[in-house]
Amino acid sequence: MFLYAFRCHVGSLFVVLWLLGGERQFERRWSIYHRVLSLLKVCSQLMCPFCIKFYVYSRGTGTRSRPRQYPVSVSGKTHKLVVPAHSVDKKFVLVVGDSHLRTVADGNVMMPKGNLSFGIMTIPGASACDLRTELLHATLPRTPDAVCILAPSNNLTTSSTPAVAGEEFRKLLISARERWHNVFVLDFVPRLTVSPELQNHVSREFHSVAKSLGIPRYSTLEHFPFRQRHLWVRDGVHLSDVDGMGILTQLLWQAAYMHLEREGLNVGKQKPLPERSLFLPPSPAPSDPYVWMEMVNGKKRIQSDEQRAIPPKRRVVRHEVDGRPIVLRECFIPLNPVRFSSSVLAAMDAVVPCTSSEP
Repeated sequence: MFLYAFRCHVGSLFVVLWLLGGERQFERRWSIYHRVLSLLKVCSQLMCPFCIKFYVYSRGTGTRSRPRQYPVSVSGKTHKLVVPAHSVDKKFVLVVGDSHLRTVADGNVMMPKGNLSFGIMTIPGASACDLRTELLHATLPRTPDAVCILAPSNNLTTSSTPAVAGEEFRKLLISARERWHNVFVLDFVPRLTVSPELQNHVSREFHSVAKSLGIPRYSTLEHFPFRQRHLWVRDGVHLSDVDGMGILTQLLWQAAYMHLEREGLNVGKQKPLPERSLFLPPSPAPSDPYVWMEMVNGKKRIQSDEQRAIPPKRRVVRHEVDGRPIVLRECFIPLNPVRFSSSVLAAMDAVVPCTSSEP
């Protein structure tokens, strides 16, 4: 694209010079033109892809409210902390990040409503080291239920390599987890001024660091297509208030909700108790299963012939109303020792004769 525009512009210029200066000067200048064009072809193979991406995606078309001035904090950067009022019905989530959270802290962009309450700690222009310093020195009125670390996009330009950015990010996450146990990461907001290849490389580096530490991480790159330039303002770095920040606040809310739901399930899930084996001592079987038995204090006892011959005892109790004595007798249903009738036994003997001599 760039070479085609340059060739058309310079070619028309040399035609004008040929008409004004003559054929000899035209041939000399035409050779210079070819030399410059060949040099540009060599440069285009090395730099043109980056130049085209920078040219096409360098500026956004959205608008952003004017930022306010914050006091300088311990990191040397400006800092603002906003903590909402305490609510019993809402979970408190603290979001720590760079200048992308500035409009939320100023109240120009509102977080989605729901059962979550968000506190904002914004440090404009902060890298991972600056966020770590502010996080360690922050004073909160109460402990948050969860802490969201918005991955710093400033490390795209301040860090020399993605590995250096990943090491600084590791220190930030370790410090955050030492102070608050419930920490998760939302990936950085992409920029139009940095090549997508570099941003993907740094994003993968941040993801590997969070995974190695066992900290959940939620992605953002696929939600901000580079062709939708209305999501960014003219600097190509910050998001527009209406479109860009609307997506970011939704991602923050969804990530916090999903993380708290997952943590709640992990906490509520209990391990099954081990089964207790009961040892019962073996009970001796009676010598004859057809011997009469009686229950005494919940235990079986074999009756002797003399006990079965004794008539049942009588008990005398007083009536609860008039106090007259009432005689109670033990009643039982006499059991019939005959299992089958004589006719049934005769029919059975007719079909299958009994060979045993016992009755």
